[in-house]
Amino acid sequence: MTRTKDCADEDNKSTDISVRYCAPEILKSIDQSNYSEASDVYSLGVLMWEACSHGKVPYGSDTSNDDIRQRRLSDEQLLQPNDCHTRIWIIIEHCLLRTPEIRDTMKKIQSKFLEIHLE
Repeated sequence: MTRTKDCADEDNKSTDISVRYCAPEILKSIDQSNYSEASDVYSLGVLMWEACSHGKVPYGSDTSNDDIRQRRLSDEQLLQPNDCHTRIWIIIEHCLLRTPEIRDTMKKIQSKFLEIHLE
């Protein structure tokens, strides 16, 4: 992941985040340090989108971080890549939900992938 934005963690140390992979609740928070399983799930969703789109850069490679932040805060969503199987896309969509409380858990994601694998 590209890491360029500075923020503070709970130990008040400087750390970097990527606006491309960062969950919306992290982008909206003042100190950008309220990471959770749900925010990790969101980042996983963006990473899966990148894999399914054959390595395309989320939100475009020629876009500045400030522009991406504004687009993300305006609720711009990633679209289903052309070659992404519908069942995989449904998993990705559940990872990218705006509301952290309704995103799938890591355990649920694992279960969904196992279900696809066993079919």
